[in-house]
Amino acid sequence: RDRRMDTRTATLLLITVVFGLMLFKSRRFVEYYPAFAWLFCAVAWSPFLEEWRQSKMWVSKVLPLGMALVLGLAIWFNVQAVREDLQDITSYKRFAEASAWLQANTPRGSRVFQTDWDDFTWLYFNNTHNTYTLGLDPTYMQLYDPELYDLWREVTRGWIKAPSRTITETFDSGYVLTDLDHEDFLSEAEADPDLQEVYRDEYAVIFLALSRPDKFTGEY
Repeated sequence: RDRRMDTRTATLLLITVVFGLMLFKSRRFVEYYPAFAWLFCAVAWSPFLEEWRQSKMWVSKVLPLGMALVLGLAIWFNVQAVREDLQDITSYKRFAEASAWLQANTPRGSRVFQTDWDDFTWLYFNNTHNTYTLGLDPTYMQLYDPELYDLWREVTRGWIKAPSRTITETFDSGYVLTDLDHEDFLSEAEADPDLQEVYRDEYAVIFLALSRPDKFTGEY
């Protein structure tokens, strides 16, 4: 354009660039960037679109119908995508039975070593009887103790042989809960003579650290 960028367009451009940089840093900002990017495009492109519309009068009649068709197709594809996502969504009952087992068979306040930080939401929703290694965001643990966080990752990825000693001594936990997707960890845990499987369902496996039998209150 031959004219300078107005304040509104410049402000939206700056906000869009900022949220774009934040998105590159962390995907949690993905909700913000697209909205402001569209706002900036709408404001920045409006003069060009208006000039084009005025230069071609037939556009005034055809454009609304074309946009309605495009919008209708976009909505239809979006609905289909949402249906597919809902079919693949994890059941809210995930870890419900495993949490009930922990609540019935472990002392109140005893720590559960879990192999995935985002399992915390399901575990805490179903069971506030126990405490957990970490939750909400692993960054808190990483900031608290980077070496401890790296060790937790190594254990959960199956990089440490016979992990029971690390789990009991370093993380002060006599119970381990893992989902079935952590196959490398499951292989190491099943090969560890000091870890005994005491519970399994379609979502989770619970191990008891035999080096801390005094912590166990149930039957297996």
